Amino acid sequence: MTEFIQYALLGLGAAAGYALLGGGVVLINRGAGVINFSHAAMAMLGGLIFYSLRDVHGLPAAPAFIVSTAAVALLGVLFFLLVMRPLGSGAPFARTVATLGLLIILQGLGTLIWGVTPISVGTFLPTKILHIGGVVVSADRLVIYAIAILLTVALWASSKYTKTGLALRALSENPRAAATLGWSPIRLGALTWGAGGALAAVAGMLIAPTAGVSPDSTPLLIIPVLAAVLLASFQSFPVLLVAATVIGVGQSLITNYWSLTGAAQSLPFVIIVVFLVIRGGGVTSRSNISERLPMLGTGRVSWKAVVVTVIAMVVFLNIISSENLMQAIVVTAAWSLIGLSIIVVMGFTGQLSLAQVALGGIAALTAAQLMSRSSVPFLLALVAAIAVSVVVGLVFAIPALRTRGINLAIVTLGLASVTSEMVFKNTSLTSSVGSIVIPSPSLFGTDIGPLLNIRRYTIFVFVVFILAALVVAAVRRGTAGGRLIAVRTNERAAAALGVSVRGAKLYAFGFAAAIAGLGGVLLAFANAAVDVSTFTPIQSVYAVAYGIVGGVGFVVGAPGGAQLAPGGIGSWLLNQISSSASALWLQVLSGTVLILLLLAQPDGLARDWVRQANWVRRRFTRKSKVKAPRVHELPLGIDDAQVAPATLTVEDLSVRFGGGVLAVDKVSLTVSPGEIVALIGPNGAGKSTTIDAITGFVGSTGAIRVNDESLSGLQAYKRSRLGLSRSFQSLELFESLTVLDNLLVGADDGNTRDYYRDLVRPKRPELGPLASLAVREFGLLDLLDLRVDELPYGQRRLVAVARALASEPSILLLDEPAAGLGDVETREFERVVRLLAAHGLAILLVEHDMRFVMDISDRIVVLETGRFLAAGSPDEIRRTPAVIEAYLGATTAPDGDVAAPSLSPIGGSAS
Repeated sequence: MTEFIQYALLGLGAAAGYALLGGGVVLINRGAGVINFSHAAMAMLGGLIFYSLRDVHGLPAAPAFIVSTAAVALLGVLFFLLVMRPLGSGAPFARTVATLGLLIILQGLGTLIWGVTPISVGTFLPTKILHIGGVVVSADRLVIYAIAILLTVALWASSKYTKTGLALRALSENPRAAATLGWSPIRLGALTWGAGGALAAVAGMLIAPTAGVSPDSTPLLIIPVLAAVLLASFQSFPVLLVAATVIGVGQSLITNYWSLTGAAQSLPFVIIVVFLVIRGGGVTSRSNISERLPMLGTGRVSWKAVVVTVIAMVVFLNIISSENLMQAIVVTAAWSLIGLSIIVVMGFTGQLSLAQVALGGIAALTAAQLMSRSSVPFLLALVAAIAVSVVVGLVFAIPALRTRGINLAIVTLGLASVTSEMVFKNTSLTSSVGSIVIPSPSLFGTDIGPLLNIRRYTIFVFVVFILAALVVAAVRRGTAGGRLIAVRTNERAAAALGVSVRGAKLYAFGFAAAIAGLGGVLLAFANAAVDVSTFTPIQSVYAVAYGIVGGVGFVVGAPGGAQLAPGGIGSWLLNQISSSASALWLQVLSGTVLILLLLAQPDGLARDWVRQANWVRRRFTRKSKVKAPRVHELPLGIDDAQVAPATLTVEDLSVRFGGGVLAVDKVSLTVSPGEIVALIGPNGAGKSTTIDAITGFVGSTGAIRVNDESLSGLQAYKRSRLGLSRSFQSLELFESLTVLDNLLVGADDGNTRDYYRDLVRPKRPELGPLASLAVREFGLLDLLDLRVDELPYGQRRLVAVARALASEPSILLLDEPAAGLGDVETREFERVVRLLAAHGLAILLVEHDMRFVMDISDRIVVLETGRFLAAGSPDEIRRTPAVIEAYLGATTAPDGDVAAPSLSPIGGSAS
């Protein structure tokens, strides 16, 4: 027991550091609505400045402590005012990536000034050794933990009882409401970034004497800090202290009782996974506008340009004699492959993964071991390594099935850290010296090893990159790319159109892992010995930065961003300018460029390159005839529509939300082929919830059948494939895509083979007769090549209905389809809906325009507070006393009939 207590007390120093760092993370999140991934790097800076002032220049501890704290606090304020404030009205994604840019800059500057070797900072706290009941403990650990307790109490009290604390709590929940009450978000944001920076500096200076401080490792303390903050739900400072204590003490105990390499460092990751994946908890982020996603390229390939580029590169490589330049080209091409994996998983699918370099390292380790230990030929080892990276990538994808965005970034950074600690630093898996000597690679009997044949290896790596880029571009153009982009834009809408969100994410992670693995092997094999310890978690952060700089939505962005990779062409050019210049300046430059691009050009450099190339092509080449998309040539007559007749039956449908709220209570209805049934009721009656339940977006009890096939337990995308399609009250279109691309996602039949076919022979779906009818009748033919976000609201509403028809459904559920349409548009829309029903489509609609409902419906079902109230024809509903009294607010016509007004309390936007 004494030993247990001994090691538990040793963990208090780390626990105090985690608590102090976590307090700063929580403060910044409250004031600016962002997760500061650079917070531990700010602590590193504080510790290193303190070391320089006191240990190097002899300044007394107290003024050195004050200056260091003030310097990092000032850095926080300046970063907020110059970067976070301009990005404040944008998407959380951009603001989070900006903190990654700051992390890169701080680590680069730290390495440039202080080096990579961990620095031992002299202690300024009491070092007396205490003997407590047989337990020996240094007083400084207890003092550090006591300071953490005092600061935690101060943070808790200030947040609960001071005006500023109350303002921050209000700001974290509703920034606009807080601003209307006179609290300036700018002032509060600057305050929290300054205070957070000060806390980071204090933490860095307190833990430096016991743990040391290093630009290489200290920034990664953000992982255990985020684990503690997550357990505190980014709110409670006392819970944060307890969580930090559990992690710090737990790591100390694991180190003593479990000899497995990296086990202690894995504890925070386990906590993160439990919280985010199993509990499904979310990380708070704040944005005043809809998430703006990076612009995407088209994936179209100019084969002439490809051939010319390959020939020119091969000729160039056979002319030059500089082995250093060829080595730089190898590094750039290999990093470009990793960049392509970032484009697939992040650009196409919208998943912020910080583990792509780790996947490359796993592949490199696999190939190296196969060649060195089992004498497996290079090509076979390469294929096997890619296969292993795909399997690991699919494991890494599991968190993406439950979370995304910032949450996923935290999980994948944890995965990269665990992989580095437990695999790459494990000498039993690598070698006793850490690196693996490999035989020279050969291809079909020809030696291409870079040690003696750098020219051959360079050509090989370049050609591999070109082939991989062509495959990625093919996926972008094909059906698979449409699915990935649909998931990136709106997972809910993608599922409603029959896209398996789970399948798309698994494909993206597996495909991206294959490319990352390929890049990792080629990068590692550029040397005679493979050292996988260089595939650090921070390198995955750099990979994301390079991707964003180049343009994460464009295939040509991968080599553009890879110029900044260490040892690449950018390093070679820097060395040509000044032989004494350190390549670390390139790291600082990459972080700086990343932040500047987020402010000025968030789509990356490739967007401008593509525009300039298109301008040159139009200016200096003859205009060629471009074949119109096939949709323009489709017969648009309704006579070609063959609707498979199906009946929707709903019996005793009930939906209960958390807290016991019964939103829908035993609702039953039937919609037959060719029938239009309206579902009406006041706000909160459960109309939209009923549609959500029928289409599988909320859990429910009762029976739902299409013909005789039960839908119970089926996911939304499977229900869509059974002929059930819907529109959304809030449209939920793929705003960044064209009208045609929106429709083609709906036309996708969901065949899994498309994922593999599109790798070599991309193909897009074709629109069927129902969608073609909608295109013609809604006047969308001339709008097909326009982006949806360029259209007025009324036309976007019609696009939403046309997209729902693109899957050629048997049953169509429309949620307020006429909202936002003018009188003429509404009448025309009514005509089209009648035409669809006349050809056998079963239609269930929710609508607030009572004149429209009464004119178009064959039957009407009325709900009240989630319960069935009445059903019948429009005439019967007009004369139902309960409906008249409760909802219509009707008046008696001169002839004694009850007449419903055109506008009534029925319907509305919230149901």
